[in-house]
Parts: sequence; structure tokens; C-alpha cells
Amino acid sequence: MIVQQKNDKFAEVFNCAIDKFGDIDKALSWFNESCSELGDQIPIHLVETADGAELVMKVLDRIEQAPSRRSRKKG
Repeated sequence: MIVQQKNDKFAEVFNCAIDKFGDIDKALSWFNESCSELGDQIPIHLVETADGAELVMKVLDRIEQAPSRRSRKKG
């Protein structure tokens, strides 16, 4: 059951990354590179734990919000 929960969480986070980047290859690339917003850790390693997956989701949420912040500054 624990393995299934980890797989489900990974799938949830990875699908979110695909939505943010609009492309599976871009999402996969981001998942496998160190990320300054995550203390230079690699997202794919962090999603192995519930806490790590939550951190990755928070970064992805900020990525999604970035365009709306830019548009508010222009107006």
C-alpha cells in the first residue's frame, strides 16, 4: 500500500509539472535538474517523500502564478 501511495503522489506531482510546462519533455527535464527554489535539490529525488512532494508542488504552484503577477505589474 505504501508503494502505491508513493506512485500515486509521484504521478500527481508529475502531471502537475506537465500542466505547468505544457510538455512532457520540459517537465521531465525540470524534474531531473537541480532547482534553486528547492535548495538546489533535484525534484525527482524530493518526491520520494510526502514532505518533499509537498515542497515540489509549492514550487510548481508558484510557477503557475508567475504570469498573473507579471500582468498585474504592467497594469
